[in-house]
Amino acid sequence: MPHVIGNNCADNVWDVLHAYGVPDLPYLQLLPAPNHWYGALGHTANVDWARSTTL
Repeated sequence: MPHVIGNNCADNVWDVLHAYGVPDLPYLQLLPAPNHWYGALGHTANVDWARSTTL
């Protein structure tokens, strides 16, 4: 059985976006269901991806 709480697709996406410096990510604790979290995420069209070159 997969480990769903604390290690689901939303957690993994949050980790990647946070590492790239995406601001104002929704709190996973407030939106534990991935579909609700993705709905609150919005878009990342205005993120300055070039800032994160140290990965």
